[in-house]
Amino acid sequence: MVDAVRRPDASASLTKTGVFKLDNFYSPTAVKKQTIRRNRVAVGKSYDFYVRLQNDSGTADTLTLKAVASGPGTVSATYFQRSTNVTDDVITDEYETPVNAGSTTNLRVRLKIGPGTPPGSVYRLVLTVASSSDPSRVDVVRLIAAR
Repeated sequence: MVDAVRRPDASASLTKTGVFKLDNFYSPTAVKKQTIRRNRVAVGKSYDFYVRLQNDSGTADTLTLKAVASGPGTVSATYFQRSTNVTDDVITDEYETPVNAGSTTNLRVRLKIGPGTPPGSVYRLVLTVASSSDPSRVDVVRLIAAR
């Protein structure tokens, strides 16, 4: 029996029901095609981004998520799967979720722009989804909040 080719797929949107940017495009690095940007963010406000994790392989898999942030330390990210806060799992590289073949699960990523975030600053969050069955199979989306 031949194992299915693992194919995690990540896409992102500014709205929960909006179009997710570039479904079925796979890249191991952050590229413009899979970047969602929110401009003119204000201090003291929170902004939600939505990330869809999709299993494009022919069999069930467990997907993992890793987050790498850059930019002002006054911006914080909180991660939710449905109503459950999964931030600790994401930042410790322990987040994983089972996803059936061809199915999706969504995460809400809330960025809070804290006091002292300088005008003109840019916060970047690179999210890498991987197959736990074949960790070399990854896809990346990038979220940007610009002040």
